[in-house]
Amino acid sequence: FRSVVVAVFASPLSIRAANRFGIIDRPKDARRVHKKPVPRFGGMAIFLGSMAALLVPAGMNSQIRCAMIGGALMYLLGISDDIIDLKPIVKFAGQIAVASIVYALGVRITFISNYFHSTIADPNANIILSSTVAYLITVFWIVGITNAVNLMDGLDGLAAGSVAIMSLYLAYIAYIHGAR
Repeated sequence: FRSVVVAVFASPLSIRAANRFGIIDRPKDARRVHKKPVPRFGGMAIFLGSMAALLVPAGMNSQIRCAMIGGALMYLLGISDDIIDLKPIVKFAGQIAVASIVYALGVRITFISNYFHSTIADPNANIILSSTVAYLITVFWIVGITNAVNLMDGLDGLAAGSVAIMSLYLAYIAYIHGAR
């Protein structure tokens, strides 16, 4: 609930900030579907809402702090792209660097559930990943999700709505697995 309130109040502020600093997306190619210039700071509301959701849970354990640091770094990279229009290879390298920092700080995908091997004797069989594979999958996941949301950002509300649905789904998964 807290994240929704923050995002709702941050949305008009992000529009004003974008207009004030001239951070506007102008329709200049076929990829853009809008016909008139629109502000580019919509990610600010998503970022602030996400940070508000993470601020208090689980006593601010190290995993949450690391996720917040990674989110902040990725957001700063996105702002840099909005302001100076980074080349795709520079942005991609920055995303890999941020994902690598998150991995180094301890947020990692270390196993994958093996649903095909599940037996009565071992119903929670998992495939444990080596550190190299864990690194590759973690970085691929973070960079992949970041770019998936970024690619959806061409239509008003599509990225925000999709992120809201994903967040609800992840919150439900965390809830059924005991995260409070």
